[in-house]
Amino acid sequence: MLAPPEPGTLRAESKFALDRTRPAYERTMLSWVKTAIALISFGFSIHKFFRIPRVGEPGRQAFVGPHELGTIMIIIGLLALLLKATPTFDVRERRCSQR
Repeated sequence: MLAPPEPGTLRAESKFALDRTRPAYERTMLSWVKTAIALISFGFSIHKFFRIPRVGEPGRQAFVGPHELGTIMIIIGLLALLLKATPTFDVRERRCSQR
């Protein structure tokens, strides 16, 4: 039977669990960044593609057109990037202050 650990020490299982937590957190952060960049680039593409004037077609009036959709996607991507990056800086500051 294992003896209880001394206060302030980590058992091997806990240390390995902590070691796995950091890469998992970084993978999650990277997936947020990739999603935000995809939203921004796709929104930019939609916005720019539909700026090309089409000869002979009358302008359509829609509630949400391609320009608005592209702008909305860019804004959502920037907000996702900003909201996810803010906690990352907090975590890094706490880790640096613990050392």
